[in-house]
Amino acid sequence: MSLDKWSFNSTRTAVVSTEHYWVPVTDDTPVGAKMLVIDDKQRIAYLRDYQPNQGWTHVFPLPRFKDMK
Repeated sequence: MSLDKWSFNSTRTAVVSTEHYWVPVTDDTPVGAKMLVIDDKQRIAYLRDYQPNQGWTHVFPLPRFKDMK
């Protein structure tokens, strides 16, 4: 991802992607796997194992290095 795919949020307190978005939690969301999780009301992201019924509304996978297979 190049730097032109990033921007500051409205308060300039975080840098956000302009092309990647949170994925809504569904029945297919992997359980017990580490990922970014967020509750869309609180808007605070955490890095943790996803478990259902803990209030998380969206998830996002962790990045990896480009040269990994």
